[in-house]
Order: sequence, then structure tokens, then C-alpha cells
Amino acid sequence: MLVGCSHLGVARTVSEAERVLHGRVRLVIGGFHLAWAPRSRVVETVMELHSLGVEEAAPIHCSGSLVREAMEQMCPGMLLGAEAGDTVVVSASGGEGYPLPGVAFSPGPPVQAPGLGGCRWMRV
Repeated sequence: MLVGCSHLGVARTVSEAERVLHGRVRLVIGGFHLAWAPRSRVVETVMELHSLGVEEAAPIHCSGSLVREAMEQMCPGMLLGAEAGDTVVVSASGGEGYPLPGVAFSPGPPVQAPGLGGCRWMRV
């Protein structure tokens, strides 16, 4: 799921998407709007995302560093290393040389993704 600056709360947005789509959100990429939030709110958000079943997250833009720190400490493996301006490659089958099946990040402009037939990419 790609989110903008989640002013209403990224966990609330994920929860509503799951309700509307009748499915689970496994990956969230975008602005979590937590850069100026107190630590308690950041921790609560990470716990909510985990309880919703989010497995991977790439907090960028207005997310702040605390959310990355909390994810690393509380949910090892959830945090994906991405930054604004990176290219995101998403594929159902994954590909050789990418850190996680189905999801890859590379700095800079879109790149040709070897071994990812039918993939989609976007700049974040």
C-alpha cells in the first residue's frame, strides 16, 4: 500500500483499506506523519501496524527517524531501507539479487529490473 502523508494515522489508513478491500495489507510505503510525534505515539503506531499484520514497511518523507528505530527494535525484519527519491520495484515473483522477494529499492531513477518479468516500478 502506498500512502501519502498519513495525517489521520497510517495504522488507521491500513485498517480502513483492509476493511474496504476485504484483505490484508502486507507492505506499507510512504509518509507516516510521525516526524514530530512523541515516542509513545510512534511506539503505539508500530504496535498497531504489527497487530494489523503489516510485515514490511518503508517509512519515508514525513515519517521521522523514531519510527525506523522503533521498527528495528520492536519488529525486526519489518523495516525496509528506502528513502524519498528511491525506485521501488514490486513483483509477484521476486527476482535474483533483490533483498526481499517481490520488493526492491534502488537509489535514483527507475532501473531495468533483470528477472522481474511483469514488474511495476515507481519513484517514491
